[in-house]
Amino acid sequence: MAGAATVATEAMEQASVLGAVPDLFIATASGGGLSAGCALAIAGSGSTMLAVEPFGFDDLARSLSAGRRVAIESHATSICDALLAPMTGALPFDIHMRSGTKVAVSQTITPAPQYPHCMRSSAW
Repeated sequence: MAGAATVATEAMEQASVLGAVPDLFIATASGGGLSAGCALAIAGSGSTMLAVEPFGFDDLARSLSAGRRVAIESHATSICDALLAPMTGALPFDIHMRSGTKVAVSQTITPAPQYPHCMRSSAW
């Protein structure tokens, strides 16, 4: 997570150079390491952490709602194959709980137009 925090640290530094403070800092969730690292890095900045998950693998959203880690039992597939962790890690979950991370769950995910080869199956 410490390495992941550099993503947010660098982005916040660049925003500061422009005299800006982002309202939202958005990162993907999966096991929670990247988004938790980012949440730590932006703490106290006035920005809100928004973690994004694909529908059917919204374990962070479900976990935060339940107040405990919740595992996803899904055999679904997604173009977001790197985001299909069945459960948020324990430390990332604790960080997200304490930091007030918000979560968005997307039901519609498509590859960027410049990368049409990323769509390998109509099942995604």
